[in-house]
Amino acid sequence: MSERKGCFSRRACPAPGSSESLLHEGWVIANHILVSFHVAFISSVLALPAVAVLKGEVLRFVFFSAETLVSALFMLVSFHVGIAVHEMGHMLTGARLDALREDVLAEVDRCRSGSLPRRVGFYLRVFLLAPYGKAPGIRKEGLNYYPDAPYNLAVAAAGPRASRNVATLFLPPAVALLAAGLSADAVWAVYAGRLLLGIGVVTLLDFLLADPGKYREFRGQERLAREKAESVAGTTEWSTASVEARGRMLSGRMQT
Repeated sequence: MSERKGCFSRRACPAPGSSESLLHEGWVIANHILVSFHVAFISSVLALPAVAVLKGEVLRFVFFSAETLVSALFMLVSFHVGIAVHEMGHMLTGARLDALREDVLAEVDRCRSGSLPRRVGFYLRVFLLAPYGKAPGIRKEGLNYYPDAPYNLAVAAAGPRASRNVATLFLPPAVALLAAGLSADAVWAVYAGRLLLGIGVVTLLDFLLADPGKYREFRGQERLAREKAESVAGTTEWSTASVEARGRMLSGRMQT
């Protein structure tokens, strides 16, 4: 076992030959805070009444009105969702691959294998507590986040994949709602679009900036695994064994 595989802190043990994961770097988290702030407060201008206003009135509306509280709530939700989704992607993949620390894995498996209400409650608890470092399988030190697991490429790639999925889901309806709200003067559509826009932008940044290259590297490993499995499947003698081999290679237990 390499030194990297035995390391629980990705900050202390960067992957050999590759850039280390960045969601646990403070500047990325600080960047997300700033992005959440700017998206929430600047987009509040979209809620201004369709009349000519002075610059001072705009500033008062953005920072010293009831809209300020709405923008602050949107900022908090965007930041929270971005961190929670990314880290849950890491943690849940680690649990599926039995890659979490043993005592944490036992707790997570116990909750995930329970009744439907218990599973829903567990996922909700993790979602709510992840940004505060209180969720099982997710560690937080200052502004640093990382899964409570030895390094595993599949686990490293799962965070950006989850962020990409959320960004893909949220950004198109955000644009559509904002366009519809502004054209039809529908305030509810503007507010909904602003909220979805903040979540979509932050999760997109998670995909692009956090764990750089891990998702692409994992996809490359998957492609090679498929090619190897298909080459094995091409021979009659190994046709039965290829199914098991392909499953192992695609299971995500590929280490760097």
